[in-house]
Amino acid sequence: MTQNHSSQYRSYVVYGVCIAVFLLLGIAAGSGAVTAAPESTVNVSSTPAEPVQPGETFTFDISMTNTGDENGTVTDIRVQDEPEGVTATDPPLQIRGLTPGETVTETVSVSVGDNVSSGEYTLTAYGAVAEGQTDTTHVNFTVDTRSSLNVSVNPAVVTANETTNVSVTVTDAASGMPVTNANITRLATVETISVDQTGTAIIQVSPSEPGEIIIDVTAAGYRSTTKNITVNEGQTEVARFDADNDGIDRGDAVRAVVAYNTGSDVGGTKVTRQEAVRVIIAYITGQ
Repeated sequence: MTQNHSSQYRSYVVYGVCIAVFLLLGIAAGSGAVTAAPESTVNVSSTPAEPVQPGETFTFDISMTNTGDENGTVTDIRVQDEPEGVTATDPPLQIRGLTPGETVTETVSVSVGDNVSSGEYTLTAYGAVAEGQTDTTHVNFTVDTRSSLNVSVNPAVVTANETTNVSVTVTDAASGMPVTNANITRLATVETISVDQTGTAIIQVSPSEPGEIIIDVTAAGYRSTTKNITVNEGQTEVARFDADNDGIDRGDAVRAVVAYNTGSDVGGTKVTRQEAVRVIIAYITGQ
């Protein structure tokens, strides 16, 4: 009798264990279906195209996209691996759902310290979702410790099919002092001239059609820069002297000559000798 009871007890135990295992397997299978990690990617945009200088700040966007078929929850978007002297201000953490195909974008601000040296630098953009999926991508930027140039041209607008002497003046962007070792190259002709002790050079241009003349300015110890000179059609240049829009009259011609003699502006640009002569001709011929 005791033996039968013992055998029955063992049967109950085995039965109970089987049910427990079955339930556990079922729960595990169901749990796996719920917590499948979505695929995600991290991208960056708006990184600085030009070199930055020590003391400057730039921004860029970090975008995280759910590229899978399951819903996810963004738990972290930030920057890591900052080089020494570079500080990134991470966006405020906002935990939010991310459906398949959806993208969340945050803006990051990066400050470059005053003592950071010239060179190429890399940050890491990092994103994570609650289901354990993470992704990173690199953010590259350049630091240039050289000073900036300030370049002014006069006149900034010239006339097609006319020869014009354009004054180009180069100064230090911070101090305003002349940069006397600057060289000016007209990219179309690859002709290079040097500035004088006042930081000024005269280039002669004779454009054949409207458009832009691009000059490249370089100086040892400075970042190079470019400047554009606008080339307008001849009639457009004369038209800016027509004060009352009824054709060039005596008053317009006098105004052009006075502006040239006194170095004054007309329409935001100083008047050249060629322009003054052309306005007088337009008045005489009734153009």
